[in-house]
Amino acid sequence: MFYKSEAIVLRTVRYSDSRVIVDMLTEVLGRLSFVVSLPQAKSSGGKQSKSKMKRQFFQPLTMVSIEFDYRQNNELQHLRDIRLSIAYSSLFYDYTKLQLAFFLSEFLVHATRRDIADNHLFSFVRNSLLFLDTTGEGYANFHIVFCLRLTRFLGVFPDTGDYEEGFIFDLRDGNFAPTPPFHTDYLNSADAHTFNTLMRLSFSTMHLFAASRSDRNRITDEIIRYYKLHIPSFPDLQALSVLRECGI
Repeated sequence: MFYKSEAIVLRTVRYSDSRVIVDMLTEVLGRLSFVVSLPQAKSSGGKQSKSKMKRQFFQPLTMVSIEFDYRQNNELQHLRDIRLSIAYSSLFYDYTKLQLAFFLSEFLVHATRRDIADNHLFSFVRNSLLFLDTTGEGYANFHIVFCLRLTRFLGVFPDTGDYEEGFIFDLRDGNFAPTPPFHTDYLNSADAHTFNTLMRLSFSTMHLFAASRSDRNRITDEIIRYYKLHIPSFPDLQALSVLRECGI
């Protein structure tokens, strides 16, 4: 079946000398994987290839418009056409934002599900990236707010309605409780208070939450821990160490 869709590139993995596998979050069918033949630098006659599959289109978090044939039983789909949809003004040129992009793209690869369309999820990711691209400062907490708000679209949103001062947060059950459970997957009362505050932040208010670099690292670790408990096979993220090295 033929489709046209807006899409966001999540990951590109080498498949052979001239082909790559590209994971994309599409607006019409959710996350899909495509096998793509990339042009060589020059043809045998010394001329530049005119292929539409330009390498710059496949950088993580690039926003593109695609046309493709979808076969439900195929793990790898085939692109017919791809065009740049929105060009970022700073995301790929600011070192810190670029490291955030690598982290978010890897996070989305493992958090999103294959072949499940969700227009609201796609819009959230797209609008979040556009906000990051255009904001000039105060975005150190961006990845924290993004990952917490993403839970709303994945069916794992924590229940924050019962919070009271002194409660712990049960990471397995996803709710607050007055006493610790009989397992170790919970946040103590101090961290639960912080978690409750973070759940109420938006991108426009995230700069109001003051946190040290070490605090953000610990918060990020707990968020990933929460995802591991609720998303099957969610792994350790390789981009996390790079993110920390750039000061976020």
